Amino acid sequence: MRIVSFLPGSTQPTYNTGTSDAAAIVSGGFALLSAQFPEMTSREIVTRALHTAKQGEDGKSPRDEAWGFGAMRPTNAIEEDVPADAPNPIYDALDQEAISDAATDTAAPSDDNSTGTSQDGADAESSASDEGSSMPLFLGVGGGILLLILVALAGVMFARKRSGSSAGTR
Repeated sequence: MRIVSFLPGSTQPTYNTGTSDAAAIVSGGFALLSAQFPEMTSREIVTRALHTAKQGEDGKSPRDEAWGFGAMRPTNAIEEDVPADAPNPIYDALDQEAISDAATDTAAPSDDNSTGTSQDGADAESSASDEGSSMPLFLGVGGGILLLILVALAGVMFARKRSGSSAGTR
C-alpha cells in the first residue's frame, strides 16, 4: 500500500509503503462499518468490506500478494448495496478449517476405556482437561503483547530520531 502522510511542520506529502499504516486505516474502516451497521454480524461486515474494496492497481484484479484483498473504501462499504450472496473468501476459508478440525476431532482414536472413567474412578473428561494446561496460551499471549510494546517503542524512537535529524534546528 502507498499511504500519504505529512511530517510534523511540513506541508509536503511523503509516501510510505507497507502494512503498518494500512492496518490502522482498515481497523478504523471496520470500526465505522460496525458503528453504521450494529445489527450485522462480523461475517456480514467483512463481506461488505471485501465486496467494496478496490482490487489491485487496475481495480479489478483478484487477491494478490501486493494488494491482499484490496484497498478498503469505507464510504463505499457504507453506501453501496452489497448482494446477500457476495463472496467472502476469508470466512469461507475459516469455515473449511472448522470443518476440517471437527472431522479430525471426531476421527481421533479413543481409549480402550469405554466406560468414560479412568482406573482411579475420575471422569475421563476432567482428566483430559487436566492434561492440557492453559499456560502455553498465557505465555504466547503475554509474549505477543510484549513484542507489540517493543515494536511500538522502537517505532516511536525511530520517528523521534528521524524527525529530529530532518527538522534541523528551530
